[in-house]
Amino acid sequence: MQTQIGLDEFRNEPFTDFSKAENADAMKAAIEKVRSELGREYPLVINGEKLSISSKFKSLNPARKDQVVGVFSEVDDDTSLVEKAIEAYFVRCILLRNLEDNFCHALIQFLK
Repeated sequence: MQTQIGLDEFRNEPFTDFSKAENADAMKAAIEKVRSELGREYPLVINGEKLSISSKFKSLNPARKDQVVGVFSEVDDDTSLVEKAIEAYFVRCILLRNLEDNFCHALIQFLK
């Protein structure tokens, strides 16, 4: 079964004039904010519950392989967490009766 996901039409962002101090300052602040968050660990979140497991992997900046973008839990071997996530999503679909959500609709059809 193939599910199509609707995407918004692509639009380029309007040009920003970085010769204006407020635009340049806003960009510098945004870059510093992102830099301050590099290397941070991101837990798994299933049904609102934050989970941290021992197996982790690092996401690296491809332009600077020594720079860790983030650290994530690796769940390849633990299928119980995948099942828990699918169950939580299915319950969400049922409770919200969100059949316009293509993923919910496909999951409900698959499980029938």
